Order: sequence, then structure tokens, then C-alpha cells
Amino acid sequence: MSLLALSESLEEGRIGKSTELFIMDSKNRLIAHSNYKMMFHQEGAPSVDPAITEAMAKAGAYQTWSGRLALKDKRDVIAAFYKLDDLQLPWIAGSLQERWEAFVVMIEMRQKLVEVIMVGVLVVLLFALLFAGHISGPVRSLTRAVRQIVASDFTQPVTEPLPKPANEIGELAQAFETMSKVLSNRTQELMSVQTELQRFNMELEARVEARTRELKATQDELIKQERLAAIGQMASVVGHELRNPLSVINNSIYVIKNRLEASPAPLSGPAAGLINPSAPPTDLSNAPAPEAAKIGGVDPKIIRHVSIIEGELHVANQIISEILTFARTREIQPRSTELHEFLEEILGRLNVPEKVALQKDYVKQTIFLKIDPDEMRQALRNIISNAFDVMPSGGMLKVSTKANQGYALISIADTGPGIAPDIAAKIFTPFYTTKSKGTGLGLAVVKKVMDRHNGEVKVESAVGKGTAFHLKLPLG
Repeated sequence: MSLLALSESLEEGRIGKSTELFIMDSKNRLIAHSNYKMMFHQEGAPSVDPAITEAMAKAGAYQTWSGRLALKDKRDVIAAFYKLDDLQLPWIAGSLQERWEAFVVMIEMRQKLVEVIMVGVLVVLLFALLFAGHISGPVRSLTRAVRQIVASDFTQPVTEPLPKPANEIGELAQAFETMSKVLSNRTQELMSVQTELQRFNMELEARVEARTRELKATQDELIKQERLAAIGQMASVVGHELRNPLSVINNSIYVIKNRLEASPAPLSGPAAGLINPSAPPTDLSNAPAPEAAKIGGVDPKIIRHVSIIEGELHVANQIISEILTFARTREIQPRSTELHEFLEEILGRLNVPEKVALQKDYVKQTIFLKIDPDEMRQALRNIISNAFDVMPSGGMLKVSTKANQGYALISIADTGPGIAPDIAAKIFTPFYTTKSKGTGLGLAVVKKVMDRHNGEVKVESAVGKGTAFHLKLPLG
């Protein structure tokens, strides 16, 4: 092949407008060039640009090299050299291309790459939007369902229908609905148990409070009973001890009466009661002077003081009897007693004051009670006696009976001045009294008798209107 034909071959293989392909020998002489005119443009033997020679020198003889070069004609090129080992001659093939053209392909590739990336991003975004729309809808429904459950304190299941696509989201929605129903049922059960526990706690607190009150009442009652027992024991001792000197005084009065009876001048009129021991005691403190003067040989003052002593002995004996009755601890002896007959017996033996009217209002049926007649008689007498005492100017005493639900009710009402509420709370306390004379044991005995008969005694009073005592006893 001739050098001209070789140059033409290089021309055909050239790519780009500024590309130059050439072959040179080891002496830097051009052998062939894609622009064959370059073979004849230079004087003498055609040679390559000094920059190429310099680059080849730096790379070493017959070495492959590529890089950037600044040619003598101020062109900025990209050069590449390759040693032709297949030929026996030491030739080197080279190529030159201006830098701006060498990077056109890279710039075009970059632009293409950017376009591809942008298109890919748009496709990814579009796919993401479609995917998000497909996923976010069910997820938003699940979010609303969660908020609904939280707002209802887990007591209500999901009411909004959840989308259930045929994928994992659908399975999740189905599982969530099931979970919400189970959670709602468990929460309602828990709230029901909590309500039941609160009710039970309230009942337990009420029971504990009631038991505490009962225990306190029992304790107070025990203390009261112990105190009353001690008072009763002391009263019993004192009563017995007082009766001994009272018996001596009574005997002395008896002796004095006998001496007065043996006096020379017999007594008559009111003084006769002092001489006759079997006669009732006579009070001569208010006797007229002429009557007292009829008593011959005896100082009237002696007769009057004897009468006073005898009267006071009678009062003292009554007080001691009340104390001993209160202190007595014998077992009751209940007997079946018809109530109305029992009341008639008591009322028939009473000395009713002239100015007091007695009214009876009995229920029209026979009522039997298991009572100790002696103790119950004493209790009723105490109440009636107090009623007479509070009506010195007259009034009405009403005794009535009722029977209801296994109990009999005896009511004793007066039209006296009534009892103030603060005093009514204390009237059953032993030794408490508002009278100028009295032991304060009358109503205490009533309370004790009713307690021993498993009964109750209550008082109703209105100041200025009167007082009513209600005795409740079990039928027998």
C-alpha cells in the first residue's frame, strides 16, 4: 500500500471535523496523515508539532500515551499515541482532536443522562403518587379508626367501614377491626368489674362503718353497764347501811309513842294518831292552837316533831326502796300476763289526784305478754307517778295500747309542761333529776326493766303540750 493510499485510509477513519490521524516514525517524521496535504505543506521532510515530540520524549521512546496538548498553532487538543507493534518498522499511530469537539459526546451523553434521570424521577414520582394513593387511603382510614377508639376510651369498636384491598393492607384492616371489637369487649368487661368493685367497696365501707358504730355502741353500753353495776352495788350497800339507823329511829319513835300513850291525860283528836301505833302518821304542824292545847301534860312541839320524823322516815324508806330496786340483779320471773287486766289492776290501785282526768284507749283485742309482773308494775307506777307530779294544777293522763307485728305498745301521755330536748336525752340516766326532791332513779328503773324484758322505751315531748312514754314489748 502506498503512503497516499494510507493517508486516504486515515481520512476515511477520521471522526469529527477537527480530528487528525497520523503515523510517524521514530524520528518524528510524518509517514501518513489523514489530511494528505499536510504531507506536502511543509518544506523538507514533513514533521509533527514540537509539542507532540516533547510529549513523546517525556513518555519515552515508542510508548503508548494520551493526554492534553497545546500545539504550536495554539490549538488545545486531546492527543493519543499508540506504538504499532505489528509492523516491523518503529512507527507510531497518533490522533489529535480539539478539546471542545472531544467533549461534545460526553456533554451530549451528560445531557442524555440528565434527561433520562429526570424522566426516571418523574416516572418514580408518578408511581409513588399512584402507590401512595393506593396505600394512604386505607392507612388514613386506619388512622381515623384509631382516633375513634382512643376518643371512646376503648369502649366502642370501629364503626367506620375500613377498605380491605386484597393485599397486606386489607389483612391489617381486618385484623384491626377484630382487635377493636375484642378490645371494646374487654374494656367494657373491665369497666363493669371496676363498677362492681366500687359498689362492693362502698358496701364494705358502709358495713365497716355500721360495725364500727355497733362496736362503739356496744362498748359504750358495756362501760355504762359496768358503771351502773358499780353504782348499783354501792347503792345497795349504802341502802342496807342506811336502813339500820333508820330502823333504830323507827323503833325509837315507837317507844316515844308508847310513852305518850301511857301519859295521865288521854289524847284525843289529831293527837290520837301519835299514841296509837296502828294509826297512820298525823301531821300536827298545821293544827290549830286550841286543838294542841287540849293535849294535857305533853308539849305540842314534841308531838309535832314526832310527826315530822315519822313522815321523813317514810320518805327515806321510799328512797332506799328505789335504790335497792335499781341495784337489784335477780333473774326476772316472766309469766304470761294479759295486758289490759294488768293495766286495770295497776290503775285501780292508784290514788289519782282530784284534778287529773284518767282516759283509757285500749286496742280491742286480747294481748298476752311474758313479763315479770312485779318489775313491770314498778316501771309503770314510776311513769304514772311522774305524770301526776308534773300536773299539780290538774290535767289528763291517757293510757293506750296497740299491737303490731309481734309487739305490744303501751303509751302513757300527760298534759304537763313537757320536757326540753336537751333534758329528754338525759332522763334515763341514773341519779339525774330535775326535781327538788327525788333520787333520779325512777326512769332509770323503767329503762332497766324494759332492757331486761327485751323491750324499748321512747319518749316524745313538746314543751308546753305534754309528754308521752311509749313502751314496746314482745308478745308472749
